[in-house]
Amino acid sequence: MWVTFTMAAALVTITLANRKELDLFALIGFLVWVFGFTMEVVADYQKSRFNADPNNKGKFIQSGLWSRSATRTTLERSSCGLAL
Repeated sequence: MWVTFTMAAALVTITLANRKELDLFALIGFLVWVFGFTMEVVADYQKSRFNADPNNKGKFIQSGLWSRSATRTTLERSSCGLAL
């Protein structure tokens, strides 16, 4: 889903006839997107490390960003929505 939204934003920007300079609003949107994407990368990395440990076989991760999956999803979607 994030690929579609990112691609859509890029296509709209590329195909606009009238070009605008990037302003503070664009910078804030970019920073919010970077924050959300970074959270996703860190959470996925933590989960991969957790799953790589044979002692954790069959267990659910109870630490790090991934353990808060509802919050993680909400923050990622919010940051993507705000960035667009």
